[in-house]
Amino acid sequence: LNELQKRAVEMIVSCSNVQEPEAIQNGDKTLVLVGRGGTGKSTTLNAAICFLEEIHGVGCVLKLATTGMAATVINGSTLHSKQYGLGLPVGNEPWKGKEGIKSTQLASLQERLKNIRAVFLDEYSMLRARELHYTNCILQCAMANDLPFGGLVFGLMGDPGQNPPVAGVSLWAGTTGSEHPDDAKGKLLYRSLFKNVIE
Repeated sequence: LNELQKRAVEMIVSCSNVQEPEAIQNGDKTLVLVGRGGTGKSTTLNAAICFLEEIHGVGCVLKLATTGMAATVINGSTLHSKQYGLGLPVGNEPWKGKEGIKSTQLASLQERLKNIRAVFLDEYSMLRARELHYTNCILQCAMANDLPFGGLVFGLMGDPGQNPPVAGVSLWAGTTGSEHPDDAKGKLLYRSLFKNVIE
């Protein structure tokens, strides 16, 4: 690893050590790993996973992506997969809120995530702002608390210069009169919590 990659691994491991609810509310467990294709984001993530697994055990990291191809590259799952991801609504399928998560779906999710300590989402440039809000809500339900992302380490990875989200607005887009009401919630999460950034 080069020096920046080592610093990124240290940042990820440092985030995993945060336990105080106030620090979690302030964004001390959220981070962004930015880099163009081929700069070693996946290599850095894999190195960080090795350290996290030494601390928390094998299988403590959930790797997700916004597309199937990106999920394949990181040996993870899509965010929308009900079986391996978080089961986010697809396309124009409506979000029914925390109350809309069926008890059987929640029980299955809680069982799958019981040993998870960190979640990483690749190709975040394609994430619709509302989907960050939905992800937060689902992880709060799964972890049975109201801490950001259920109190887990939550990392965004990718290149913000890549493709924008399809049929939605990006996390850093300005406000438009036609955006989905939940997009503002996702943008607020992004702006207020993701302060740990390394390129």
